Amino acid sequence: MSQNKLQDGFTLVELMVAMLISLLLMGGVIQVFSSSSKSYRNHEGLSRIQENGRFAMEFLSRDIRMADFWGCANTISKVTNNLDPANGGTDWQYNFGTGGVIGVDGGGNAPDSIVMRGAVGSGLSVQPPFGPQASSNLKTTANNGLSQGDIII
Repeated sequence: MSQNKLQDGFTLVELMVAMLISLLLMGGVIQVFSSSSKSYRNHEGLSRIQENGRFAMEFLSRDIRMADFWGCANTISKVTNNLDPANGGTDWQYNFGTGGVIGVDGGGNAPDSIVMRGAVGSGLSVQPPFGPQASSNLKTTANNGLSQGDIII
């Protein structure tokens, strides 16, 4: 005679099987999360490298494009020194024939370098009144790093 009993819950075997299946599923979820996190960090690092490269190329290309650009002063005869008198001022000269880009050998263990020369606007504004004489004082509108004896073109 067999008696028909109603089951009131899960057996121990059923609970252990359910826990094993849950453990396998959680392991898969953790593996997917871990690999996507590593992929995100790798992608973020490569993005930063590309961004830094683009910044460096933009920074360098601006200077390289402006190498040997002198505006209207393409010969030294067009540059007039109105601020420093010839007997007490700074005697300077630039050889426009050397070109705007010059390679310099460092020699020995010193690093080699590239020199790019050209005119660069400093964003300096001068305030009126302007005097007609060569020794006029110039008032500037901003703190610009100029000091006495600097040459302004």
